[in-house]
Amino acid sequence: MAKEIEEDILLGDSTRRRLGGGQSCGQSGEYIFEFAINGKIVASWDKALFCKHYTRAGYNLDLVKFLDDVTVTGDIELAMRMSPNHSNKGGVMCITHLYWS
Repeated sequence: MAKEIEEDILLGDSTRRRLGGGQSCGQSGEYIFEFAINGKIVASWDKALFCKHYTRAGYNLDLVKFLDDVTVTGDIELAMRMSPNHSNKGGVMCITHLYWS
């Protein structure tokens, strides 16, 4: 991937950029998205179920609610993965921000 980025920068070729746009809920193909809170697996969603929990709030702003329990207080540990047994072998999960309140 680093080589492709360097080529895009050096050649100035913006035709290969994949900026997306429109509603999308995760990578293409089939996958299982799993997450755990404080070491306990909370959910294991296939793509259809993931899409039901996914919200596109704005351009390049996608939201997934993991926890909605006011009784949970203090520090929490969140773990996420795309199950390797069911996902595209070349698939990746890109996360830039996690918000909590």
